[in-house]
Amino acid sequence: MKIVIFETEPRETSAFDALKRGHELVLTGQSLRADNAAQYADAEIVSTFVYSKLSRDVLEKLAALKLIATRSTGYDHIDTHYCAERGIIVSNVPTYGENTVAEHVFALLLTISHRLREAMERARSGRFTPEGLEGFDLQGKTLGVIGTGNIGRHVIRIARGFDMKVLGFDVNPNSQLAAELGFRYASMDELLTGSDIVTLHVPALPQTEHLIDERAIACMKQGAIIINTARGSIVDARALIEALRSGKLSGAGLIDLCQPARHPRVGSRPYPAQHAERDRDAAQRLQHPRGHRPHHHHHRHQYRIVSRRRAG
Repeated sequence: MKIVIFETEPRETSAFDALKRGHELVLTGQSLRADNAAQYADAEIVSTFVYSKLSRDVLEKLAALKLIATRSTGYDHIDTHYCAERGIIVSNVPTYGENTVAEHVFALLLTISHRLREAMERARSGRFTPEGLEGFDLQGKTLGVIGTGNIGRHVIRIARGFDMKVLGFDVNPNSQLAAELGFRYASMDELLTGSDIVTLHVPALPQTEHLIDERAIACMKQGAIIINTARGSIVDARALIEALRSGKLSGAGLIDLCQPARHPRVGSRPYPAQHAERDRDAAQRLQHPRGHRPHHHHHRHQYRIVSRRRAG
């Protein structure tokens, strides 16, 4: 079979050595796009990361394609409906790095709560003063966890270690998990109105696009904080920016931001509201950097099928 692995880096190539036996293997650092798909029309298997957009117009150019193996948990970059029509199998990595992402939630949150970025900037400038750097403790604060799956439950465990109160929301609540970890499930509105910090751990789906929008933010406490280590599309960037500017939200910690057209390159890092206009370079800082994506060899045998041929 001809196998084409897209979006590879030199450090990753050895992870695919086993595929060389009995197959024609092509490794490329390019993403798969409409303007290069025709070059790989004879590929029977392709593997991509999330920067390739496997839309219908791209997939139509891959006439021999039988399998897509995305090296990610999310698969919203793949037209799975078209794959089902064509009988193309789609597989993803069902889970990896749950504790890593959960720890990053608190790296972002502690950076905000202890005003670490502002303190570092002052120290570097040589004009350090503690004035205005008063933060807040996590102990006793209420954390709202939207999505209590693999990552969400790690977040809850860490939060309980900080002696935080936790509200959870999930379309499939797990009462046993709630009892085990000592948190309470709530409705979405109750979680938003009752939480000091809201953290997001849901996949990017049509149902979750702009889950946190102007209405949701209006429900939140004055001065609340949003942490989003999931996909940027879950948060309405325009509503978030306006909430930071107005002071409705006191901060946001993000690793991805779907940027609105009228606000280019505005804010994607631990983000106090008073810096919303100054930090125009921030959007690129915490977007999933290519140099820090998961090492593929950690999970190369852990794919699951997310799309098969439709019956009939």
